[in-house]
Amino acid sequence: MNLLRPCGLLLVATLARAEVPEPDGRPEATIQDLDVREGGETLEVSFRVDGAFGLDTRERIQSGMPVTFSHRVELLARRAVPIVPSRVLVLAVVDSTVRYDSLTRQYYLSRRIRRDLRGEDEPVVEETSMTTLLSSEAEAWLASVNDLALPAPPPAAREHKLRLKVRTILGRRYHLLIFPATDSVDAERVLGP
Repeated sequence: MNLLRPCGLLLVATLARAEVPEPDGRPEATIQDLDVREGGETLEVSFRVDGAFGLDTRERIQSGMPVTFSHRVELLARRAVPIVPSRVLVLAVVDSTVRYDSLTRQYYLSRRIRRDLRGEDEPVVEETSMTTLLSSEAEAWLASVNDLALPAPPPAAREHKLRLKVRTILGRRYHLLIFPATDSVDAERVLGP
């Protein structure tokens, strides 16, 4: 019975610390400059994630561990009945990865873009890669998406209110050192009338 009291006190003290922010030095991440331009047959989407890099993320990159940010971009059409969820017209997932090589002192950058068009069987996949010597370019590679081309919605879908929803998954974080949670940030923009 005497062992339960110290364990209970430790649990209460741990839960009381749950309000304290993580000590990784990272400010609150936000998606900024979400821009959608129409270009005839396509929509071009650009945005960046501010506050995505703290001490923990930078240390992981410098240690040679691959770090991936996954950006999920959805074009949604509102249904006529408000209770029914919005219909996904186009889904694109952009996985940006950075890996540092301490021998060559280069950052290896890779990006995989998967576009899933509703109504088509196979998703369209593009892959690109490059190297850089600058850490600022590596961070920009992870935290920004420029001119992501999405197919424009059909004219029938334009009658409904369209929304562009962006979710960036920055990685995993552990709350109270044992509870895993996905660290992500969201943004949304209404298109059309």
